[in-house]
Amino acid sequence: CKQKQHTHNTHTPPTHHTMPKKEDQVLMEQTLLKVDEIFVYRVPPMKSSGGHRAEDWNLPKPLATCSLLVMRRNDALVLNMMAEKPKEGGPKGAVEEHLFAQCNIELDLDDEAKGLDHWVETVADSSRYFVIRILDLKTGREAQVGMGFRERADATNFRMSLQEYERALTREKKGEAAAKERELTSSLGKLGLKDGEKLNIKLPGGGGSKKREKKGGLDSHFSQNNGVLLKKPPPPADDEITIAPEDFHILRKDARTKKRGGDEDNSEAAIGELDDNDEWGEFEGGGGGGNN
Repeated sequence: CKQKQHTHNTHTPPTHHTMPKKEDQVLMEQTLLKVDEIFVYRVPPMKSSGGHRAEDWNLPKPLATCSLLVMRRNDALVLNMMAEKPKEGGPKGAVEEHLFAQCNIELDLDDEAKGLDHWVETVADSSRYFVIRILDLKTGREAQVGMGFRERADATNFRMSLQEYERALTREKKGEAAAKERELTSSLGKLGLKDGEKLNIKLPGGGGSKKREKKGGLDSHFSQNNGVLLKKPPPPADDEITIAPEDFHILRKDARTKKRGGDEDNSEAAIGELDDNDEWGEFEGGGGGGNN
């Protein structure tokens, strides 16, 4: 019997493509302008500080004749200059478009150095020609090329597309700032006290609340009596009052003084009461005799 040989098939795991980063994902894409014919020129160095002049570009001999596609992609504005070339493998005369040059405008509203003039400049001698800052896709270097329109209306539409992009970006940035401000205001509002809630604060030492209670009681007693601070009422008649011997002669002197002042009835009654209840008379007499 022949022994069967089992062959194991080698399985190659599938290749996992790296997902693009979040910032590379296209969340919005909008076509703002498409022009079928534009002319691209090589821009020589400026001859004066007055700016670029289209007459220095050798206008009858453009570098390339392209079509223009102005497209909003996320927060960037992309200018694609598309040229035609013979189609590989196609019939005679067949052509296909390819990207000739690209300008990627990333406008920074907070930085004047990164305004629209950084990528698109007007020339001093014509309204149909512009200087465009392009990016070399192979080397990543920037360069300047001239771009011209045959029709003046196409040049006007190109300007309007740039202005529309700038206005839309400004509105969106303001909307985002307003949304963040509302979110912050809403979060701060949640930290406030609701109706009926009280905030208890513990002061260091723990004695502040008692002091405030005493002060509050005094103020309330003062306000309930129409601003008059009343003395403490006298004790009841049943309570016993003890007078020290050294204070006895002060009471007698005060009673005699009232008598000389004219209040004879009350003062005599006071002196009589003191004489009838003179518990310390002998003590004073004895003390005086001892001293004499």
